Amino acid sequence: MLDKKILLKASQCLKTMAHPARLKIADVLSRGERNVKELSELCRTPHNQICEHLKLMRHCGLVKQRKEGHFVYYSLCGDKLKALLSCVKNNF
Repeated sequence: MLDKKILLKASQCLKTMAHPARLKIADVLSRGERNVKELSELCRTPHNQICEHLKLMRHCGLVKQRKEGHFVYYSLCGDKLKALLSCVKNNF
């Protein structure tokens, strides 16, 4: 049986990822790190919306960031989202 803490964390993650734009961002990041400008272009989503989605994903521990000069690069944390994307691709 799953522990209550695990269930709460999983439900928070799934709530966060229950948005098409966040799934698209995760899909793009599964191929390597990107900055906000690149994500905005690849996802065809305004810069400010990408920033808000990334903020939520970071808060949930799904993406991480690193700064290089004037740019902030984002990448996936571990394999959680890759497994979720695989599940989505194989079942929907």
